[in-house]
Amino acid sequence: CDHAGPQKSIKDLSVNGFLNQCRVGSYVTRATETVPERRHKVKQNIDHIGKVVHLMRDPHDNVVSRFHMDNRQADSRHHDSYANNPEGFQAWCAAYDEVFLKKQASFFK
Repeated sequence: CDHAGPQKSIKDLSVNGFLNQCRVGSYVTRATETVPERRHKVKQNIDHIGKVVHLMRDPHDNVVSRFHMDNRQADSRHHDSYANNPEGFQAWCAAYDEVFLKKQASFFK
């Protein structure tokens, strides 16, 4: 959900909603000379799941990780990458602020 607004990041917090989200995953098939890389969505059978580990990360770490991921995928997303330094990070944050500030303000009114 790297380009999703707040309406797509707020999840159903019911028990069933949580269980359904825990069952969803994806895997990537590597590109070949004739076939591009592709991400496949999967939904596991609930009977095959014994335990679920839910990781909680510092939100600041998530933002920095998202910055690095976005930079690595810049060519495939058809946008320029940012310098891998504090100034590049600030520029990337400013670009995201510009995109989502209005969406977030209207969503949380």
